[in-house]
Amino acid sequence: RAGSSRRRVAPTAYRGPQHPSNHVPRDSRRRRRLHDVAPSDGCDIHDPMVTEQRELSGQPVRGLLFGSVAESYERYRLDYSNNLVDTVLAYAGRPVHSALEVGAGTGKATRAFASRGIEVIALEPDADMARVLKKATRGLPVRPVVATLEQFRADSRFDLVFAAAAWHWTSAATRWTQAVELLAPGGVLALFGRPAELKDPNLFAAVEEIEKRVLSADDPAEVHPWSIEEMAADDGFADVEQRDLPSVATTTAADFVGRLSTVSAYLMLGPRERAEALRQVRAVLPDQIEIDNTLQLSLARRVDHSGAWPSSERALLRRRRGPDFGRRTHR
Repeated sequence: RAGSSRRRVAPTAYRGPQHPSNHVPRDSRRRRRLHDVAPSDGCDIHDPMVTEQRELSGQPVRGLLFGSVAESYERYRLDYSNNLVDTVLAYAGRPVHSALEVGAGTGKATRAFASRGIEVIALEPDADMARVLKKATRGLPVRPVVATLEQFRADSRFDLVFAAAAWHWTSAATRWTQAVELLAPGGVLALFGRPAELKDPNLFAAVEEIEKRVLSADDPAEVHPWSIEEMAADDGFADVEQRDLPSVATTTAADFVGRLSTVSAYLMLGPRERAEALRQVRAVLPDQIEIDNTLQLSLARRVDHSGAWPSSERALLRRRRGPDFGRRTHR
């Protein structure tokens, strides 16, 4: 299992009273249950999934292209490792019973957390993606909801809020405030993604040259940016950290190109242009390739303003630039 390279934002970050496993008495917080959820206005709930998609004004149009390739997304997008879940749960330092996922896609990260018995509300704004998500998580404690983060309302709070290569689709004006509001005191925000880039620098350069010619210059990471600086600047969070979970995978060129066919920059192209762009990429690749699957993970803990973590002892978090996720880190 790959190791973890850890970079702390604040070496003296305060972790609260030093009880075993950072335990918080059960009566001090409400356990989040799957039925305590309300959809946004204009959405109807049908158990176990919101199936009617109305106006999703909070989601950029580019973020609603994935449903057209939902099955390919499920086939070619990479799964998330146990190492990721272990790292997040160790950081939490206490039992995690409930989670909210933002931009669940077809459930790649959803399954990793739900398989540990965590009840997950999985927000996915694209109804076609949510249908695959529902099928892929059958038998797990998962409830897909067709909604954006901006539309979502809940009656109580979660132990964990996480997003896998999807946080850049959220509103820069409200996302941090919403995350704080949705988390229980001491709850964890975990944001992660991976570049999944070619390890060979010559192959990387060859593909990059093709993409410069054929793809739009509008990277969603630039249009809807976020950084760990913003996490640290929000006084609702403490213990802000960045970690890298290194991993290298060997895959086929066909599978690599298949994954590119599900990336939003390629989906913005017309069918013929997309097919030609993918053909050009495949032409410069050998049959077997190595991929950098290093997972870039940002973590923060919701501050407990009730007194469990005295304000006089909260860490003063210094700002630092967040991970520079490449174009293909993002959906």
